[in-house]
Amino acid sequence: SRDGRQLLSGARDTTVMLWDAASGKALHAMRGHKAWINRVAFSPDGRYILTSSRDKTARLWDAQTGQEICTFVGHTEVVTDVAFAPDGDTILTSSNDKTARLWDVLTCEEIRTFTGHSDGVRGVAFSPDSQYILIHGSDKIARLWDTDYHVLMASVCARVLRDFTEDERAEYGINDLQPTCP
Repeated sequence: SRDGRQLLSGARDTTVMLWDAASGKALHAMRGHKAWINRVAFSPDGRYILTSSRDKTARLWDAQTGQEICTFVGHTEVVTDVAFAPDGDTILTSSNDKTARLWDVLTCEEIRTFTGHSDGVRGVAFSPDSQYILIHGSDKIARLWDTDYHVLMASVCARVLRDFTEDERAEYGINDLQPTCP
């Protein structure tokens, strides 16, 4: 944890453990994943724990109680990495399905899917201001994205002067039905 008082571990037996760093005592055993754990992370404020698994899901847990808050479902392959935004409001997941996904922590709903890699996505990270996302894949390519696709759309719309097609929306991970170029 950020304050150094707690530790997280994930295991092949599908259990996520929260430990007291000073005493080594187990505080919570969190169970719910159906396959071994790939990554664990604390939220910036220490209130939440985020885990990913070979069961194609990520899960959000309450760090105080060890209770599961929600399961992030949408990836079609192993979830390889997870990250909290520095403000703690959103999370990123990456997967061998060649995508990364941005999720809202409060609603547990998907905000955006990032595509374009030709192989599995191995890792994700936020910039310190939460404005940018870095995604890297097994295809040896790293991609930098703006977290708010509206910023990108404003730049693109100044050039194309039309709304995006359904195929373009899918290519750029635009999930809502709002006009891209009003």
